[in-house]
Amino acid sequence: MVFFIDRIFKSEDFLAIAIILIATLSALILTYNEIGTSDVFYLIITPLFLLIILTVSYEVFKALLRTIGREMEKGKKEVEVAEGKFKASRVLVICPKCKTKNVETAKFCVACGEKLS
Repeated sequence: MVFFIDRIFKSEDFLAIAIILIATLSALILTYNEIGTSDVFYLIITPLFLLIILTVSYEVFKALLRTIGREMEKGKKEVEVAEGKFKASRVLVICPKCKTKNVETAKFCVACGEKLS
């Protein structure tokens, strides 16, 4: 039991677990105030149902965020590969006067203004 509680407090999901438990406890109190102890079934089922719904929603949300994160990482890698190919395919013209690298389409050197051939 102590291991389980220690694991919850050190978990990255601690805040979410706390919010879910507070919402469940609130539902229990509200249900008790509405029906009292006359119908124990609803007194137990209502907060339990809320606990299940919130927990499942949280886990689905986490899975969605992980999927989005993986897709973003994959997109970054594709962009890096494309940029590497683009950089490798560019032809540079070196200025004969100042030895500055210029793009292939430049007519004049960006550094000194010398006409490029």
